[in-house]
Amino acid sequence: MGVSCIIAAYNEERLIGQVIAAVRGVEEVTEIIVVSDGSTDRTAEVAVASGADVIVQLPKNLGKGGAILAGARRASERVLLLLDADLENLKPCELEALIRRVVDGDAHMAVGVLAGDLRQAVVPHLSGIRVVHRDCLLCRPHLAATRFGFERALTKTAWRERWKVARVRFTGVNHHLKEEKYGFIQGWRGKVRMTVEVVRVRRPRRYGARGPRSRVLALTTLVVTLAYLGMGLFTTSRVRGSTLEPFPEPTPEDRYLIVAAHADDELLAAGGLIQRAHSVGAQVWVVFGTNGDGNRLAAAITSRRPLPRPADFIAEGMLRQREALQALGRLGVPPDHVFFLGYPDRGLWQLASPRRDPTRPYVSPFTKASASPYRMAFRPNAPYTGKDLLHDLGTILTVIRPTVVLTHHPADRHSDHQALYQFVRQAIRAVDYREHQPPRLYTYLVHAWDFPRPFRYAPEAPLLPPKSMWESTRWLRFDLLPEELEMKRTAMRDYRSQLDSPYLRLLMSSFIRQNELFAVAEP
Repeated sequence: MGVSCIIAAYNEERLIGQVIAAVRGVEEVTEIIVVSDGSTDRTAEVAVASGADVIVQLPKNLGKGGAILAGARRASERVLLLLDADLENLKPCELEALIRRVVDGDAHMAVGVLAGDLRQAVVPHLSGIRVVHRDCLLCRPHLAATRFGFERALTKTAWRERWKVARVRFTGVNHHLKEEKYGFIQGWRGKVRMTVEVVRVRRPRRYGARGPRSRVLALTTLVVTLAYLGMGLFTTSRVRGSTLEPFPEPTPEDRYLIVAAHADDELLAAGGLIQRAHSVGAQVWVVFGTNGDGNRLAAAITSRRPLPRPADFIAEGMLRQREALQALGRLGVPPDHVFFLGYPDRGLWQLASPRRDPTRPYVSPFTKASASPYRMAFRPNAPYTGKDLLHDLGTILTVIRPTVVLTHHPADRHSDHQALYQFVRQAIRAVDYREHQPPRLYTYLVHAWDFPRPFRYAPEAPLLPPKSMWESTRWLRFDLLPEELEMKRTAMRDYRSQLDSPYLRLLMSSFIRQNELFAVAEP
């Protein structure tokens, strides 16, 4: 049994070629019908060039429901595959699995649910990836007036008539966000309009039947609209040109030095890279600028005191040291390759300030210490001054002679991260390189207002640069193997003191992705 594929498109010249190419790889599909729903761009021309069999050009925009019905009337097969025109990373094998559920008679309708889309995880009936019998659409002409409410109306029909509906998970597939297609203002207007159309859809009323109250409809529309727009925080944000350059693969001759402000930053940024480097025989060292001893919540939970004392913050710093050694040990980094400098958490920015007296040590408001109070420190009792921190970094660089240095991105929102980047860059410039080559410098990002996205656990999704930094930075992508990703997740559990915070737990889980992300920096 053959299948007709219908793709409703409105100004989708950028992505429709990818969708058609994926469908062409499905053996059951005998024709591809693209309905240009009043498009004003080159959607129809691109569809023809990409191999579409039938092009239906509507003179004005009828909305999704009208476009789908227009395509169904032109279809020659009894089974229809319905697709959106803005899908990325479609795989023919998943489309085939979706089609087989209907063709084999297991279901009246099959719905493809995007595994990485939180909205579809909550409301899967909003998915536009469907397989359904053509007659089920043609005998219901009222669906042409549903616009973006088409899927909801079709789902209500299936529920009312007791269709058997099957769901198939699609992994790695994303919708191109409206803000990226039409710009921020027009994109959000489109989201609001689509949400209102979804909420307002209902069956045609019988004569004399009482319709929904306008106040209830308005309230429902407002709630759903706010929820939908707010979900941008938890959904994958695609960026223009998301195909990134690969990060150089480690070699046995490489010597990596990872400089992080806090224990766990190194794991979020480079947990997979550390494993790969160790597997090929490369050397890895990790330097922590602070022991993370300025976290009030973690210190309160560990000490069981609502108002932790200075000794409690120091105890928290010692706990962070032990957690780091355990986590890095899992990844193959021996204890003698881990250095704890022990400078003040949330105080590095003050140490970097040119207005500060370099001879006057900074006093931590948490530990009340003006010098490193830790026995397990690179230089115990090191005074809290920028000069001393720069000296320690220079000593480590001179002794290790790394070929690659990774540290925080200068635009990271955390002040300790910004300051440590400046210290690392100064230290690299101060080293004498007459006997060896200077290291390549890369940076990684942990905190940004639009990064990472989605802000949740999404192991199927890629880690992509924030749009706010896309143009100003050259980003590189380091893809992880499944076993590397699993080990990174396991090592993350060793940072138990951080997982007690709901925010940090969410942040850390957001870095369990298909790749790690680095930026090229000038030493």
